[in-house]
Amino acid sequence: MKDALKVENLNYKKILKNINFSIKEGTFNILIGPSGSGKTTLLKSVFGLLEYNGVISINDLIVEQKNFQKLRKKIGIYLGIEVLENKSVFLNTIEPLKNLDYKEDISKKKVYSITKKIGIENLLYKEVSELSYSEKKVVAFVQSIIHEPDIILIDNIFDSLDIYYKNKILNYLKQINKKCTILLVTNNTEDLIYADNILILKNGKLNEIGPLEELLKQENIFSKNELKLPFVIDLSYKLNAYDLIDKIIYDVDEMVDEIWR
Repeated sequence: MKDALKVENLNYKKILKNINFSIKEGTFNILIGPSGSGKTTLLKSVFGLLEYNGVISINDLIVEQKNFQKLRKKIGIYLGIEVLENKSVFLNTIEPLKNLDYKEDISKKKVYSITKKIGIENLLYKEVSELSYSEKKVVAFVQSIIHEPDIILIDNIFDSLDIYYKNKILNYLKQINKKCTILLVTNNTEDLIYADNILILKNGKLNEIGPLEELLKQENIFSKNELKLPFVIDLSYKLNAYDLIDKIIYDVDEMVDEIWR
């Protein structure tokens, strides 16, 4: 599998310190760490918003000013709802396609298709001012991925997002994941079960990278990085200690089945 993203010797002020990693095409990656560890700064660096030291490449294309136009079509980034203007959802979501010089008929098809896949087509002709906070987050997400990029960078979208819309976004990401690469920042360890790979950032340093199952083989890996174990995994360890189950379970539904078996 080819590298979708490669980061080499990345440094930014005193926030990021000699970061090195690569992630493969078609994988779901989660970046997690304590508050202030540099997660958002890392995403902004990958997108080319910051002047950093080091080398970042997207599909072998180096993230630098001369490649910016090509990179805009390859990357999508969600950083929050501040990008939304006080006009209709339709106009907000079609705007990035205009900026990327898509033809109007193709742009409209993309807006209708993607909003339908996510399940928010009913919001298209509402004004942004009429939307709930969760609805605004989903619309800003659609705006960031409307051009169907090769790699999607997502910063804390699930924070304060209601479960109804969280499931819609997760379902969409699962649909497209084989065609694109995802790097999602979260502060919630419960989200780790969705990831192919986890990157743990602490104090600006990348301490760990790998699948959840592999990371758990290291003793106290979460507590060392000031993180809580996901609830289901923590419960698995406790039940296993009392010989009530004989394996570590990562999924809530599987845990329920195991307990009631």
